[in-house]
Amino acid sequence: MSITTVHLHHSPSDVPFIRSPPSEGSQSEAKEARAQVRCMNHHVVGKKWRPWTLHPVTLLSTALFTLGIIGILEFLQRYSDANHGIIFATKRDAFSTGWNFLFLTFPTLLAVVYSTWWSWIDLDVKRLQPWFELIGNRTKKACCSLVLEYPVEFLAWVPIRAAKRRQWAVVSASLTMVLVLWVVTPLQSGIFNIGPVTTTQNVFVSPPARLLPPSLQSRSLDGSLLNTAYGVTWLGQQLPPFTQPEFALTPFSWREPRTQGGNVTLVANTTLYRADLDCFAPASVFSPPKAVSGTLVVDDGEGCNETTRANNQNGFVTLLCKKYFIVWQYPRASTNESHPKFTARFCTTRYYSQPVQANVSIPDARVLETIPQGPETAVPDDVFNATLFELVVTKGSPPNPPGFPTNFTSLQEKVPRPFDVSEITMLNHDFRERQRGYPPLASILADIAIGSHNLTFDRFVTDTGAIDAASRNAQQLLFALAISMMADGEGEAGSTHPAVITSSLQAIQLVRGITYSVQAVLGMVVLLNVLLAGWYYKKFLPFGSGPNSIAFLVALASRHNFLEYFKPLDREPDLVSRLRCRQATLQNHGGYLSLSLDSVDEQDAVQGSTKGRGLIKDRARTQEQVHLNYVWPRELKLSTGFGFLLVLCLALAALIFLETWTRANKGLALPSNRIITQQIVLNYLPTIFGTLIEPFLVVVCRYLCFLQPFEDLRNGSAKASRTLLQKYTSLPPQLTAGAAIRHGHFRLASLSFTTILANILTIALSGVFVIRETVIPVEFEAVQVHSPRLNRSIVDSLGSVEFGVASGNGEPIQLLLSNVTAGTSLPPWTTNDRYYLPLNITGAQNDSSNYNLSTLGFEGTTDCTALTESSSNYTYDFSLNSDATQIRFQTRETLPNGTEVQCFPPMGMADGTVTFSDGNHPTTQIFASGNSAGRNAIDTFMTPIPGFSIVEYKNRFGCADRFVGFWVRANITLHDKLSIVNGPALTENLGYTTGPSANTTSVHLEKLVLGCKFSTYSAVYNLTVDPSGQVLNAVELPNSTFAMDDSIADVFRVLKRALDYPGDSITWHNDTRARDWVSFFISKIAQSDSLLNPADPLPDATELGYQVSDVIRRLFALTLAVNSDAFLKLSEPLQVEGHKLLVVNRVFLSGTMYKIAVVVLCIDIVVILNIYLRIPKPFLPRMPTSIANNVAFFAASQFAQELGEDTETSLPPEEIVRRLQKSDKRFGFGKFVGTDGAVHVGIEREPLVHSLGNLPTTTRRRLRWKSGQV
Repeated sequence: MSITTVHLHHSPSDVPFIRSPPSEGSQSEAKEARAQVRCMNHHVVGKKWRPWTLHPVTLLSTALFTLGIIGILEFLQRYSDANHGIIFATKRDAFSTGWNFLFLTFPTLLAVVYSTWWSWIDLDVKRLQPWFELIGNRTKKACCSLVLEYPVEFLAWVPIRAAKRRQWAVVSASLTMVLVLWVVTPLQSGIFNIGPVTTTQNVFVSPPARLLPPSLQSRSLDGSLLNTAYGVTWLGQQLPPFTQPEFALTPFSWREPRTQGGNVTLVANTTLYRADLDCFAPASVFSPPKAVSGTLVVDDGEGCNETTRANNQNGFVTLLCKKYFIVWQYPRASTNESHPKFTARFCTTRYYSQPVQANVSIPDARVLETIPQGPETAVPDDVFNATLFELVVTKGSPPNPPGFPTNFTSLQEKVPRPFDVSEITMLNHDFRERQRGYPPLASILADIAIGSHNLTFDRFVTDTGAIDAASRNAQQLLFALAISMMADGEGEAGSTHPAVITSSLQAIQLVRGITYSVQAVLGMVVLLNVLLAGWYYKKFLPFGSGPNSIAFLVALASRHNFLEYFKPLDREPDLVSRLRCRQATLQNHGGYLSLSLDSVDEQDAVQGSTKGRGLIKDRARTQEQVHLNYVWPRELKLSTGFGFLLVLCLALAALIFLETWTRANKGLALPSNRIITQQIVLNYLPTIFGTLIEPFLVVVCRYLCFLQPFEDLRNGSAKASRTLLQKYTSLPPQLTAGAAIRHGHFRLASLSFTTILANILTIALSGVFVIRETVIPVEFEAVQVHSPRLNRSIVDSLGSVEFGVASGNGEPIQLLLSNVTAGTSLPPWTTNDRYYLPLNITGAQNDSSNYNLSTLGFEGTTDCTALTESSSNYTYDFSLNSDATQIRFQTRETLPNGTEVQCFPPMGMADGTVTFSDGNHPTTQIFASGNSAGRNAIDTFMTPIPGFSIVEYKNRFGCADRFVGFWVRANITLHDKLSIVNGPALTENLGYTTGPSANTTSVHLEKLVLGCKFSTYSAVYNLTVDPSGQVLNAVELPNSTFAMDDSIADVFRVLKRALDYPGDSITWHNDTRARDWVSFFISKIAQSDSLLNPADPLPDATELGYQVSDVIRRLFALTLAVNSDAFLKLSEPLQVEGHKLLVVNRVFLSGTMYKIAVVVLCIDIVVILNIYLRIPKPFLPRMPTSIANNVAFFAASQFAQELGEDTETSLPPEEIVRRLQKSDKRFGFGKFVGTDGAVHVGIEREPLVHSLGNLPTTTRRRLRWKSGQV
């Protein structure tokens, strides 16, 4: 380091009087002084002082608070163990912000505040330790008191150095600080963890429901039983609640649990119902000679002899003598026999009930397990109507309710059956059977029976065991479904039953290992705290206030010739070696305090005195050259600052990089599957980083607190309040910001604020990493094996079972029915909007991941228009006959070329010879049954046909691609007299009986008629599908539309058959039951019956058109789905690139904590950059961080001598400080001629000092940018 030389000239007269050094005392005087020190606490002006932070009450309160934390952790640990958690939520990110803060952020915040509190205690212990050493009961070397610099030493080394000096209070405080800052604070962030748990709750449930009385069971048991059984067997439809294929439970209700998570189950007592089927071979079965084909004479061998007729003997089922009689025909018959062979079985049914303890899932009430609680008993006839149930099973439809009129003479007397289209229509169930090679079956029981096994037809019909087992399975399923439909009765009123709910939740838990570690460390902190309280129990300083300022130190040191030894030491960089052979004490001289410095032995005293006099002699020159080495401590050097700044920049860059990387790459891989390892890596290590930043900033801030008064003094003319009386060193760095701002020390305030932010950074870093589920795409290749074309021969077979729409009631309707009523999943590669060309995904069956790929999508819908009765290009005719039993209906459309197309209801009549009343043509007529009087509605949806009387090509062409539907609200008044409208002879061919009926007297109609034309749309879509091909998401790719092949568009003709004219279901009604499929599906999808309710107004035509289009779109997609094999195969499969979507737990950065950490780091970087770039060049030979270092700066000053003269008047140091505060004296730090006549660098009052800031410009510039001599 270069040295700058500055020459100072003065006259001898300017040199003040130099006192002679004091004579050394005798051994007896030294002993007397030490005796005075030992009794100082008892007689020095009666003053006792210690900071409130070191009061035993404060320390013991801190220990109790720490014990409270240990107790709270123990309570929470036991509570967590007993309840498998503290706070519960359905998923990891479902916890409220308050709970997340309380358990995941607040512990770290509490630890940070606790560490800040302990840093205050630790600071007071360290800064006051020299003073307690000076008044100790045993002599100490000055190097163990006057030169102590604990507040600015690195935290980790303080306990070791204090232990070497046997300063146990400092050991306790600093060791506590190490444990709190570097063990408790980082571990505290990992105490609480979010993880899966299984919890139980005791609840009450309602009593099990009772079955409806047998007389009322017909209201619930209808044809939907068979459609539901088909959906469960073949379509994957979910069973109703409390139902299994083998049995059903009477349902009960419950209150939802407080916190409902995943895998929620409930255990309660209820009743189990099940059926059994005992089958045996009949004694004889034969077909009588010359009998009608299919006639069988049956003898069961138990006295039952019956004759029945089975036209179709494949799964034929009927009731004979209250037993099921089942026939299965062999597929091949011997040519030598006149009749084909068959297998016949008699089956006796039995129905049982049993009390059980059931374990069901919540909220879908799916049965998981049953435990018998009593014996099985037969279900009595007054509980279950077995006859009704078996009739529905064998006949395929429910009987008419009791009292339902079956004899009528006119359509007005024909009452609508109280069933909607899904309850009364027996859908065609041959589609699935034919796919498996079975012939058309004769009963739903047989249809459901074969769904329970995978045997071929040849093996099945010859295996009586398989037939019996399959029949039993079918009967059990049907009975279980029947019980679920009839269990609507109320349980015992006013009573409840105990139950237990078990659920899988995400819970905030305590990590046992980390909790116990924190408790152990806090226990050590309590022990050290108690030791510290005991240490300071009777420890006081003999002051009226704390020795917190330079002025206070001057007042104590300027007495009793203490300064003489320090006068020549103002430029010494290290005073430890100078004071190694000295002992320092704080003595009472005549009632006032003063510092005293004595030699350890006589030889050392002589050497020290001679050396001191030699130094003084050398300095007493009128022209002096002062050599001064300017140094800063390692923490304030520019290289250290830039190194720390580099660490902060790297941390900031790492955070930004990790946040960008995790956002772009779906997070980071977990460091381990072990929770404790995750906590260490993701919580502990980041917190450790934050706690390492804080000690460094604290040390730098403490250095600046020591340096700030000298910074002001070197500028000269400084007030005592801003310099000598400043008490920055008595406060923790985090609390000096306010005082620094009041005195205008903004650089110090900014650094103090940064130390506060370091605590916030620690909190942010403790929670910056979070674990969340995410999806990782992995490239893979799928295979396309089909082309976007259908086999034309299949499309042309419109009514064939390959499309499952035979008799207008087929598989697409069955699928949609199951979907909208029971929530059954749609077939693979199908959505409500379209069907997608399937792709083969290798290995998907054994995987649970989803897939992302692109394929073709086909959509068929309708464009619906509201028809008017006139004044448009698309009109309709609607009128009633005289008794409202016939509707004249037709549509007319004028094409753009002027051609008029007429379409009519599909009555299926080609006989133009039959005459009707009112002169109506047969093809315009719709028969409407039921009483039309009052407010009623009538509605239907049909496929129109061209007229029969004048068959023209234009009509055939124009009516072939559309649907027509009408919905009518009517208010009709009928005459009280009856008249003959149509005689029986005239309507005999129609199958209707007409007799006397009442004519209308007033008719008010509101009509809504829609004409819907079929349209298609196809494009390429990006799909997300599960391993089974269920479409989870679909997005159309831009500019990817293409023309759909005609073979696919022609599927519309199949839909026309599926939605064929519903026959005599058109009826006047005042209920909300749908008699056609389109109206039924619209009501179910919209979950509203307003379309069918006579009391509600007609819907908006546009909205209803959208709803019709939605139904057609779904049916079109389902029609393609059930015939996916009809797509032509490619000659060579195509490879399609896609992505496998792996759901994994990954590490992400918490948005809030990340932003906080980034903001804090940015502020830290700016502040640190400002601190180190603006920190002055070294102007002190040593830092004023100890008593000796400060004393040497003012020992030779005139200012100190003047204060020494004041102290000889027995003024206490506190009074001297108060006087100095009120005075207007100004002070500076620089060169001055000391009381010994030598030139010194230190603190002196103006105008006796040449402050460093007042040197000539050239000199000041050199001092600022260079190290040198003054």
